[in-house]
Amino acid sequence: MTEKLPPTILVIFGITGDLSKRYLLPALAEICRSDQLSKDFQILGVSRRDAAKTEIFGGTQEILQPYSRVFRMDLANGADYHKLKHQLGELGQKFDQPPQVIFYLSVPPVAARQIISLLGESGLNTAHTKLLLEKPFGYDLKSASELVAEMSEHFTEKQ
Repeated sequence: MTEKLPPTILVIFGITGDLSKRYLLPALAEICRSDQLSKDFQILGVSRRDAAKTEIFGGTQEILQPYSRVFRMDLANGADYHKLKHQLGELGQKFDQPPQVIFYLSVPPVAARQIISLLGESGLNTAHTKLLLEKPFGYDLKSASELVAEMSEHFTEKQ
């Protein structure tokens, strides 16, 4: 790597889902195997239920183990987003500068709107955060437009 990336915490909503297991986690494991994953990198998988790391990470567990944690929360409970904020603060202390936090939403569009709203309401939409949504982006033009409007209420376009 020629450019040093900032410390990063990748928060994956939907870590137990099919897209994460089949595509996202294997891709991250491959980046790690090719020695392109910064040591200042952490994966925080968000799950609605208790799940063992072996169940979540499957065949990628061994390679991603040093970089990963699982955080259980109720995605509809605003108080849990404050707990998430606290967890991110603890993870961020291990870095020598404030980390960027990437919220990766690998969830259905209907769940994304609520998560985005609660992230914003709990103050997790700071200048160091980015928002990344998995496809599909809404079900149709109307729902996609509503999702963009919800994001615009809590995050800037740059985020």
